Amino acid sequence: MTRFLQYTNQVDPAFAQGRMAGRDREDLLPRAQSVRTDRGAMSFATGLVGVSIPVGALRPIAQDGNIYTCTQQGTIPASGNITLFFCL
Repeated sequence: MTRFLQYTNQVDPAFAQGRMAGRDREDLLPRAQSVRTDRGAMSFATGLVGVSIPVGALRPIAQDGNIYTCTQQGTIPASGNITLFFCL
């Protein structure tokens, strides 16, 4: 177990030895800023015929706790059902 711990500590500059100690904490590259993803889902909507759903319409809070935004415009057809793409 000691050998395993020694090996895994080589990725941290504070504990690295030998060849792995060539860098110190200041030399490491900074982490990139987080960016918004376009993770989304197709959403099935039911409503009155002819009602327009604009780009930017918000979907009520989903089961995963997120609020999704509509990325395409649509008008509910005669069937009363429409499927549109929503993203975070």
